[in-house]
Amino acid sequence: MNLDSPYKVDQAGKFFENAHITFQQNQEKIAQSESNADFVLIEELLNLQYDFASIYLSIAAHFVDYEYGLFPILSSAFYKNMFAFYASTELTKKGLYGPARSILRYIFESITIAKFCSVSRNQNLIQKWINEDHIGLSNDVINKIKSPDNSNLKKFLKPLNSFSHHTRSAQQVSFNIDENWGELDFNIDLLKVLLECNYHVLNVHIVNNSAIYYVKAYDRDETQHEKGKSLKKDLRTKFSLSKKNLPSEYKYVIRDFIRKWVVKQHNT
Repeated sequence: MNLDSPYKVDQAGKFFENAHITFQQNQEKIAQSESNADFVLIEELLNLQYDFASIYLSIAAHFVDYEYGLFPILSSAFYKNMFAFYASTELTKKGLYGPARSILRYIFESITIAKFCSVSRNQNLIQKWINEDHIGLSNDVINKIKSPDNSNLKKFLKPLNSFSHHTRSAQQVSFNIDENWGELDFNIDLLKVLLECNYHVLNVHIVNNSAIYYVKAYDRDETQHEKGKSLKKDLRTKFSLSKKNLPSEYKYVIRDFIRKWVVKQHNT
């Protein structure tokens, strides 16, 4: 086990203390590194999505007619992902890139199922979610996407699955960030991809045209929709910056996630 602070056999009960010291050291090193700008951008993207959702979601929940019981799936994905993004970002900033990846896999699963249900309107799948029955992300969802080609989503899912199970690449065995800068950068890339995909679900499938209409027509604060338009502009600008140094393979994942999906129809 690799800790910056001393860890000796005769230091019984010191694991938590030494780990805590190391995480503090990691945070200080990251704050002084080039990666800090990426974390600032990630936090800004999450804050902007929260502010955008705050304008529309309460109206949407009460007035918009989401067919086939979609709103619980869509809103659950977004609300829970706010906590999931926060947790995975904070873990990564401490150097705990391994545990963070299990959460990132959850985020990808939640937004992929949410979008698929919104596109397909499949009652069997929606009922599975409501009943907390197993939904196979590959077989029940991704493999059912006819267009665009689903190969980039499959490639993205494969390592996320490995990180979430007892595999050679799961979790981590070293806490010292000096030996793991590449792992940190990998998590940053994953966070950027998932944040843009998460926003797509919010902006297209939750805050739909009906939600925008009701905010414009009935919200007592007439400036709210204008604030929403401004936030969307800020998000577009920051997502362009977020993708600037992103590897092409991850840009393809974003492209294929946010495109219009044509899906195979399930038997209902």
